[in-house]
Amino acid sequence: MMEVIQQLNPVALFIAGTIVAILIIAFISLFITKGKYSALQADLDKRRSGTGFDEGSVVDNIIKDYRITAEDQYGDVNTQAIIERHLSRSLKGAMFGERFCKKAISLMIILGLLGTFYGLTLSIGDIVKVLGQSNNLDMFNSMEGIIDGLLQSIQGMSVAFVTSLFGITSAIILTIANLTTSPASVREVFMVDMEEYLDNTISLEFIKTESREYVEYVKIATKGMQEASQALLASVHKFESSLERFTDNTRDFSEFNHHLRNNIDRMSINFADMSDQFKTTAEKITAKSIEKY
Repeated sequence: MMEVIQQLNPVALFIAGTIVAILIIAFISLFITKGKYSALQADLDKRRSGTGFDEGSVVDNIIKDYRITAEDQYGDVNTQAIIERHLSRSLKGAMFGERFCKKAISLMIILGLLGTFYGLTLSIGDIVKVLGQSNNLDMFNSMEGIIDGLLQSIQGMSVAFVTSLFGITSAIILTIANLTTSPASVREVFMVDMEEYLDNTISLEFIKTESREYVEYVKIATKGMQEASQALLASVHKFESSLERFTDNTRDFSEFNHHLRNNIDRMSINFADMSDQFKTTAEKITAKSIEKY
């Protein structure tokens, strides 16, 4: 392997070195990123267990922002947006490292292919040069020189694939490391736990506050309804008393009308008797007057 590497030209060596450097940087970024996400998870676990937490940390800032937003929005909060905003602001390096580890796999393969195509281009150029020189009679008479040139060109092609081997091997190693370490999985677990803690624990503070305010409103409304009911009941009692008095007055008026009718009937009879007596008396007086004259 070392002999093949030694045969590489400076450009191919640079490409191979770049691939190795990217692999090393990706490994370092992988573990640093996972460490930062694990620290967030540990801080959240401390907060949930009540064993203390880091003042001014990312977790503490997320909780403070959630409380402020919940007070303004009356409990209606986009929790995921708050978490993602704080992670993107406070952990720019970790987020970049996570993206770099994902893109490094493709980048190493592309660089390996670039070195391969570069080597193939040089080898094909050497083959064309050898075949072009075969027009020379001396070169044509010496087949050994042509064969040696072709062998060197083919050997150069084999060397050209070394960069692709570097790129593919590095990509495989980084893929396995990414799968076993998986900072993205650690971040997703933290975000889910953080969202669950905010929605199921911190949000209860605002639910209790709203419940107490609701109970106070209900008490005030109930007291007002009781007072209104008492006033309405008193008005109904007064109306019933007025109705009873009206009924009594109506009954008295009916009795008065009944007695008045009887009195009128009696007066009519008396007037009729009086009229008869006046008539009888007038007849007697008339009769006596006729007898006298």
